[in-house]
Amino acid sequence: MSWKNCNASSNSVVAYPGMDTLEYQKRVLDRMAGIYCRAHHGKRKDGRLCPGCGELVRYAADRLAKCPFGSGKPNCSSCRIHCYRPDMRNQVKRMMRYSGPRMVLYYPLDALVYLYRKISHSRGR
Repeated sequence: MSWKNCNASSNSVVAYPGMDTLEYQKRVLDRMAGIYCRAHHGKRKDGRLCPGCGELVRYAADRLAKCPFGSGKPNCSSCRIHCYRPDMRNQVKRMMRYSGPRMVLYYPLDALVYLYRKISHSRGR
């Protein structure tokens, strides 16, 4: 699979052929939560997220699993349906605003795929 022949609605993510879009988005969410949690709540010896960030990731993963668009879903920020509770939505936004720019440093490939998908969905592909 190449960048040319893959569109944003494909079930397979560009950077990780064979990985379902929902799996990929959960992976990115886990990584973003890790960046945010380490910076705001300190690094834990066991390498896990703090209880608050862990709950947020579990909630978001549950929302992803129940998404009515399934594997053809856009990024949540571009979605016309807001399925998060307002308090959780604000927490996820705060986490992503902090972690998003830092993804380029920690996980550059994931950051590029995210931007590609966002641009592709905004163009209606």
